[in-house]
Amino acid sequence: MPFPSTEALTLTQLDPLVLDILQARLQINIPPAGFDPLTESDSNLAKYFLPPRPNQAYAPEAFKLWTKAMSPPLSFVDVAAGHEESRLRELFESVSAQAHQLAPTVQGVVQESGNNWSGSFVRPRDFNKMMLVQGAWSVPTPSAPQGLGDGAYASSIWVGLDGNDPASRSLPQMGTGQYVAVTNGIPQRNLFAWWQWWDRNDPLAQQIVIRHKKFPVQAGDEIYVQIEALGPQKVSLLIKNKSSGLALPMWYGAPPSANQGLNTIPTHVEGRTAEWIVERPGIPQTNPVQFFTLADYGNTTFTECNAGYGTPNQYSEEQLQRARLIRMNVWDEPAHPGILVSLPARISATSFRVSYV
Repeated sequence: MPFPSTEALTLTQLDPLVLDILQARLQINIPPAGFDPLTESDSNLAKYFLPPRPNQAYAPEAFKLWTKAMSPPLSFVDVAAGHEESRLRELFESVSAQAHQLAPTVQGVVQESGNNWSGSFVRPRDFNKMMLVQGAWSVPTPSAPQGLGDGAYASSIWVGLDGNDPASRSLPQMGTGQYVAVTNGIPQRNLFAWWQWWDRNDPLAQQIVIRHKKFPVQAGDEIYVQIEALGPQKVSLLIKNKSSGLALPMWYGAPPSANQGLNTIPTHVEGRTAEWIVERPGIPQTNPVQFFTLADYGNTTFTECNAGYGTPNQYSEEQLQRARLIRMNVWDEPAHPGILVSLPARISATSFRVSYV
């Protein structure tokens, strides 16, 4: 059944705890006008918290995609350096208590099934760790599924590191949200960009939404995202609207672990998987977690799919040749338990399509 309220679509101000975490761990320093990442030194890239330039010899695909992302049209979100509360509130807002629960069961050689994820993931070789993920997609127009009326429906599209395995407890991720509230048959859509370093032990983990006036997202926009581990507890995040050329780069330190026991392992990049996902988001403030009915998103094609493992200066690369595909079967639909709602299909070594069923 669709969630019967549109209140879940409301974006909220950052609460004081989130502000404290961002002030302590978020690094943003927007480059000046005329800054050309393609010709700047590595130290200047780091000064403005841009993603590091990949080593072309070891990671040619990563270098190619980084070069495309750093090429015109390119402009940067208008935000001053520093972490004052007013500036963070001007740039970000929240969607509370987003849930990520995937307990896959094998369904053949390359197909797995999850309750709220659909897409693809890869693992590193030779006991290495996944350190880099890149991908692009076109923002879909969300609609109410056929036969359903008033209610709220949603999908999220993102790339990330980790979070897929039941034992995984950490997930830095970045993407777009596609929500639609239907009232008296009239749809009202809310499209936005967001990021998060999710912690499985934190039931109130929040998506950090980039305000629409700072980073507009429209249906049909081509979005590119790159996430790279700079160390066990720091990641580089980049999102670029390829249609407008607008980009937001930043570095972010791992949030404090929600589990504060004596043997707590700090939140860190585990390096188990890299993934490209269409997700059915959780409904804020529900415990136990409930999920939105997945919006009809049509088809979403992920392109420029690439992942790197090993050490930053000597990555080995993985595209989709060994990727596993995840289809979404919904088990909380009383009339049709286990119904297939989202299905991936490989197109090439660097692209695949996810289709609403």
